[in-house]
Amino acid sequence: MAAFAARHLGPARTARGGGARSARSDTARCRRCGAARSGIRAHPRIQPHPNAARRLRDRGATAPATGRTGPAQLRSAGAHPADRPGLDRRCGPVRIHPAPQLRRPERAGTTPVSISGFTSAVWLGFLVIVALIVLGYVLVQVSRHKNTLRFTNMELLEKVAPTRPSLLRHIPIVLLVAGLVFLTIAAAGPTAVKKVARNRATVMLVMDVSLSMEATDVPPSRIEVAKKAGKEFVDGLPSGLNIGFITFAGTASVLVTPTPNHEQAKAAIDNIKLAERTATGEGIITALQAIDTLGSVLGGSQDPPPARIVLMSDGKQTVPAFEDVDNPRHEYVAARLAKSKHVPISTISYGTSWGAVDIPDPSDGSTKRQSVPVDDDAMREIARLSGGEFYKASSLTELTQVYNTLQEQIGFELTRGDASRPWLLLGMLFVAAGVVTGLLGRQRLP
Repeated sequence: MAAFAARHLGPARTARGGGARSARSDTARCRRCGAARSGIRAHPRIQPHPNAARRLRDRGATAPATGRTGPAQLRSAGAHPADRPGLDRRCGPVRIHPAPQLRRPERAGTTPVSISGFTSAVWLGFLVIVALIVLGYVLVQVSRHKNTLRFTNMELLEKVAPTRPSLLRHIPIVLLVAGLVFLTIAAAGPTAVKKVARNRATVMLVMDVSLSMEATDVPPSRIEVAKKAGKEFVDGLPSGLNIGFITFAGTASVLVTPTPNHEQAKAAIDNIKLAERTATGEGIITALQAIDTLGSVLGGSQDPPPARIVLMSDGKQTVPAFEDVDNPRHEYVAARLAKSKHVPISTISYGTSWGAVDIPDPSDGSTKRQSVPVDDDAMREIARLSGGEFYKASSLTELTQVYNTLQEQIGFELTRGDASRPWLLLGMLFVAAGVVTGLLGRQRLP
């Protein structure tokens, strides 16, 4: 009996070392501290047996007699306070750290999927039928597999049943389902944004040919760079767009009436001549008159063709005087007139602030260096009054970029058109491929 008690109940209290007694007393003090905390209730299953936990710890504290470690001891490893120093004295309140909320990163520029790009979105409901077809096919395949497993005589099954089918047998149904999806999308009438040439539009290129355009601040000179960029601008316009060309100095001259013959406009740009003074308002009014003439000649349409004036100049007007803002030929008055006719003016302020030209003196034949800085304010105000855009260019590269931007704005428009043809062709192709592969593989079509 003594041996049985020593083996199962552990050593007597007097035989235990002080370390074990100290650990037990610390644990008891921790338990009392924890029980005294508000809001913590002892489990009802533990209350009837207050000594069970102590006996379990006392048994676990005794080293195993055989020196072997069992699974139960491995699971309880580290639970005793001696294995984790200070654990039995942690009687403070429990700190609860809520789990961090995981947020899905937002992608810039993304929007929810919408069906606003379909003209007959009701056809998309047919995709439910396609999904049911796929579900039925899967159920049939699962049922066949179960029926095969119920056949217990495997030797006889190998003789009477065909060889194990490969995954290639699913190709026909995959092609047919894909074809049905594509045909459904085509029936829903998908639309796409397309860039369409404005063949009915009219563009009047109005260029300043005053003597200040001889300035060499933009090498080789302002006028030579303006010629090169102007011809590239005409080349980039749609072939059906009407282009007109007007130059102005002291007066305005119509060199090319609006015409789809762009080569005629390019030839006129090569042959421009410089003259004295600057009548910007006269050039705008002349361009408006040319647009009105073209509209009356075309006639027959309910809406007049869209028109735009592209004005390139390097300074404010001198004829009439810039201070005479009430003059009907003033550039600001002409800009307001263009606004009333719904003809916006895209202005290009061309040149630098250090431009200069040599002006001949007729009295003695000498030349005088005169500064001709570009005037951005006048061009910006004309664009604002007419409802157009203002651009600034001080080099060939910048001027070419401005003209390229105007080509996209003036020569083309974005419209939403039908895009069902590619989906229809894909659907027909996949359905035909599914039928052919099904017949070649001797598979019954679902």
